[in-house]
Amino acid sequence: MTIRSARPGLVQALIVHALEKGRSAGFARATISFLIGNDAAERAYTKAGFVFAEEKRDPAFEAIIGAPGFRMFARTI
Repeated sequence: MTIRSARPGLVQALIVHALEKGRSAGFARATISFLIGNDAAERAYTKAGFVFAEEKRDPAFEAIIGAPGFRMFARTI
């Protein structure tokens, strides 16, 4: 599996867009999930105000995908 880095400006624009859509739909909390080990995503979401919420790990998932599982971050909007 190849994980490619997105341009930082594009990532920030997508985060802002998602937050604005969630706010306009009446949601009070936004969540984002990403593969454990995707450090670039973790840095981008942390910079945007998201904090660790939970993670799910599974050895079978890791054997197939190469990452131990998913990490979820959340923030109020």
